[in-house]
Amino acid sequence: MEKPIRIVVGGSGVEKDLMISPGATVAEVTEEAGLRGYQLARKGEKEPLAPETDLFKEAADSETFYASPSKVEVGGGGSASLYHSFDLLKTKAIYLLDRIKRWFQRIRNRSPVFKKKRVVVIRTRIFRQKKEISRAGIKVKVIYKETTSRLVVKGKKPLYWQKSGWLKRGRDYYEGFYKTYFGKWRGSIRENYKGNYSFYISDPPDEVLDGEHGVCFFFLNDTLYFVHFKHEPNDISSGIMAVEKVISNSFKEA
Repeated sequence: MEKPIRIVVGGSGVEKDLMISPGATVAEVTEEAGLRGYQLARKGEKEPLAPETDLFKEAADSETFYASPSKVEVGGGGSASLYHSFDLLKTKAIYLLDRIKRWFQRIRNRSPVFKKKRVVVIRTRIFRQKKEISRAGIKVKVIYKETTSRLVVKGKKPLYWQKSGWLKRGRDYYEGFYKTYFGKWRGSIRENYKGNYSFYISDPPDEVLDGEHGVCFFFLNDTLYFVHFKHEPNDISSGIMAVEKVISNSFKEA
């Protein structure tokens, strides 16, 4: 038995129709719908549904949910040095458990019992939008073409970190650049365990270190700094975008 639902992506005019099966969680639905890093909420409700919520039980037939990016911020939540020490201890404590979970997931993925997907994307619809742009007193109407497409959930579109040129080195290490209009800075990311990452930046600009979020960049050695987040990102792309935003804002405020 399956249940139809609809997801409206805030600010983009995109609607995604899905069929979900019993046991489908919010995290699974957003992942299969290509909305990793997004949260779901009902219209008029401020609090989003928890990622582990059983959406099949929660949703009514053909109910509409609204997707928005998960809140990710740098800094504002205590000492970066203490956070870094705690992060290392937490990583060691959870590492063994995570290895066991990954082993179980490999067995689960190979087993024919678990092969059936619990979320199927039927179609994505982009509605016609009109926007007026004023240039030198002349109004120009820009019309976005209306498209309808069927999605086959086989491959995945490149994520932000991939589009930005970051490369994965080995199993849990990433290298690349935090890129902004004001320049780019070399960075690295360590995946401690699934859904938890440590972000680093080499030789950040003085505008950042002397700015409002300077205390959120903890010096480690040579030119390497650890980045402390107020709300930890649950994916690489969100973390990269948050660091880039802080760098840009620091230059604008300087």
